Amino acid sequence: LTNGVASGLAQVGTLAGGGTATLVKDPSAILDRAMEVIKPIDDQIQDMQRGGWMDKVAMLAVVVQYTVAELFILAAFAVLALTCMLTVIEFYLVSVLGLILVPWGISNHTAFLAEKAIGAVIAQGVKLMVLSFIMAVYGTVMATFTVPPAPEILVTYLAAVSAGV
Repeated sequence: LTNGVASGLAQVGTLAGGGTATLVKDPSAILDRAMEVIKPIDDQIQDMQRGGWMDKVAMLAVVVQYTVAELFILAAFAVLALTCMLTVIEFYLVSVLGLILVPWGISNHTAFLAEKAIGAVIAQGVKLMVLSFIMAVYGTVMATFTVPPAPEILVTYLAAVSAGV
């Protein structure tokens, strides 16, 4: 029952956002996309590291700049994936723990426990639905987010800033 409610709310949020796949329930797809985005930057760093040790020392400052931009992009996608994962876990946790408190609704003196539990499940469901909506809207942006092969440092910085937004 809990899985059906979570999937239904995530699907409603995704459909409202115009998306097709629920990224909220698959945070690893977000991280996979991050790896695809930073691949050209990583290739550029590898190309700069070819040659002798003098070439490597001469390019150290540029390599550090590329690496910082690469880490910013990866961190932005990781925060997004972590948010999705924690929201789904939080919904399931509140649903399971709320199920324990529902029988307390029989007595007038303890009915507030069941009411709070049902309210918490609904609140977490709405949170899951809103996050699904946001991810559906952002999913189209994320699908087209790319870095060209052999990017210049300015392009890499712009990609890092746009990933952070």
